[in-house]
Amino acid sequence: MSRKITKIKQHGRDAHRYDVYLNDEYAFSVHEDVLVDKRLLKGKQVNQADLQEILREEEKKKIEHAGLRLLSYRPRTTFEMRSYLQQKGFDQELIEEVVQKWINEGYLDDEAFAWQWIEERVKTKHKGRYLLRQELIEKGIEESVIQRALEQMDQEAEYEACFTLAKKRAKKYDSSDPKLRKYKLFTYLSRRGYPSHVIERVCKHLVDEEQEDC
Repeated sequence: MSRKITKIKQHGRDAHRYDVYLNDEYAFSVHEDVLVDKRLLKGKQVNQADLQEILREEEKKKIEHAGLRLLSYRPRTTFEMRSYLQQKGFDQELIEEVVQKWINEGYLDDEAFAWQWIEERVKTKHKGRYLLRQELIEKGIEESVIQRALEQMDQEAEYEACFTLAKKRAKKYDSSDPKLRKYKLFTYLSRRGYPSHVIERVCKHLVDEEQEDC
């Protein structure tokens, strides 16, 4: 059984939403995009299947608005986006439709995210590759994607970040016992995620620089 759209009016003070009346009774509220896409005009007949499709599109529109609002703060991984939308209580099937659409359109790109995350965290937080790997795992990025991003990592930038940390930290350690000092420094830099070969190179550089200053 179909019903006729008898009235369409703006939803309160929201200029982008409209209330739709069927047979002179309020039926539902939709975003203006859904109103246009579904050609909801006064006098149009709407059956139950039409109504279900309209409400489905309205739910998708809400998912898109919530997701784009999240993306406006910073890029997200597909895992982060799915988790956020699930917490909002949206339909899982519709979430997946929107997420896949955004992957295809480039709004969600785990490879680009991983590369940018590594580049930024090395420069601003002075974190090593092992710590960065763990952070990306926690953000739900696949191991193969993480590995490719780490292979593209600027190794000299990682070294410079490690050296900056080491130079600052070394000032806190007693220089009268070089072995103990190196051990403490090695332990600290390892916790910051740096591989042993980078730490060894940094420690040697630090010793050479200090000897030049003597």
